[in-house]
Amino acid sequence: MREFKIGLKKYQEIELIDETTCLVERKGKKFLMRDLHGNMKEYYRISESYKKFSNTGIKHPKVRANDKKNGLLVIDYIEGETALDLLIKDDLPEVIYEKIFYLAYMAKIEHKALNFDPSLYKFDGKELYYLSEDLYPFNDDTKFINKGIRLWFYTKEFVELLNEKGLKGDPKRIKEDYAINKQIVLMTCKYYH
Repeated sequence: MREFKIGLKKYQEIELIDETTCLVERKGKKFLMRDLHGNMKEYYRISESYKKFSNTGIKHPKVRANDKKNGLLVIDYIEGETALDLLIKDDLPEVIYEKIFYLAYMAKIEHKALNFDPSLYKFDGKELYYLSEDLYPFNDDTKFINKGIRLWFYTKEFVELLNEKGLKGDPKRIKEDYAINKQIVLMTCKYYH
């Protein structure tokens, strides 16, 4: 396993995730290490995209260390499962709906919208974190209640998303449209800002 050094801090590789990302550890704490192999254009793009979230109120992993010379970024690692994984197993707990509505609201305040694919959100048991680097212009087409909300319930749209990702959905879990619509309306009335 590799060891990375940024300033005086050393990070030990635990697991390789893909060609540019690995899980590292320092003093018992886990982080994600993005090794962009000197691709400075990509380094600055990712670095700037993480900075966009710093004052938004959107729960998002933070950059903890960087090495501009070698194109390395150390980013918070969020423990837990994605909203997609949780929804595959069972209906989402209500606290997750409260959190996704809140994140969508915080983005809207900034005149931005999020990508509402549930695989881009991790729940650590307390907070829901947006893992994507992307923010989009806010408009009626990008609102959570217009664009992404049906992906957060076991709907036909959610099963289509699973199929796009090469995963198998369970059509037996899809409720009648009126039942899903009722559930969506109740959550929207309760948590929409």
